[in-house]
Amino acid sequence: MSDNALIFVPKDPHWQPAADVSPAVELAKSAFPLAESVSAQVHDGVQFIHQGENFEDVSCPLCQGSLMEQFGDIMDAAFDPGSGSFAELAFVTPCCGQSAKLNELEFERPAAFGSFELEVFNPEAGDLPDGFIPSLEQALGTQITTVWRHI
Repeated sequence: MSDNALIFVPKDPHWQPAADVSPAVELAKSAFPLAESVSAQVHDGVQFIHQGENFEDVSCPLCQGSLMEQFGDIMDAAFDPGSGSFAELAFVTPCCGQSAKLNELEFERPAAFGSFELEVFNPEAGDLPDGFIPSLEQALGTQITTVWRHI
């Protein structure tokens, strides 16, 4: 059996909530009443919030060159095993030799880098409810990216 998760991640990878996020969790629960669970998690550092089996391609944000072959090396170089997180998001692109950030990478299906995530597990929904994203952004006080993970 496969599972899906709908994950909302702040666009600022270092953003963490300064207040209680239960209103945002309750908003997600009401928007996805058939979901198995809705949870919020604050990470100690920046994590890669991936798409699971939905991962298809990743490109340079500057020249749009494919980074599929180098992606593992780029991630390994940026990951700090001591902290278990991505301490440095900046890197030099192997395709065009320019400075970029991991959170600027262009994924075929969205992924994100973040220190906070709100996950709706098995949301049982094909589309997001109308007005949900602006309402969630207001509840959290930050802009978000949406990641669909298939596992």
